[in-house]
Amino acid sequence: MFGTPYGVKGGHGHGMGIPHPPHMKLGFAKGGATESVPVYVSDGEYSVHPDIVKNHPRLGNGDQEHGHQVLDKFIVEMRKRIIKKMKSLPGPKKK
Repeated sequence: MFGTPYGVKGGHGHGMGIPHPPHMKLGFAKGGATESVPVYVSDGEYSVHPDIVKNHPRLGNGDQEHGHQVLDKFIVEMRKRIIKKMKSLPGPKKK
């Protein structure tokens, strides 16, 4: 969608082997000053590193707030497409 498939595929802990910048450490987010907490995402969801949101030329291009706005707009547009598609599908088969 945004040029290169950054992020970590959600699911059952196996991932999809999606490439990531070599400086990224994956698997845990910092929780508070001294804690590390696991990050869980559902199937079909992605975790996008804040550096990617901020610096990717098709997302933030140096502005993290703009990167968030781009991703928010993407989510809204995808939901619209999904709703439109679901409404066009036939209902359950009647017996």
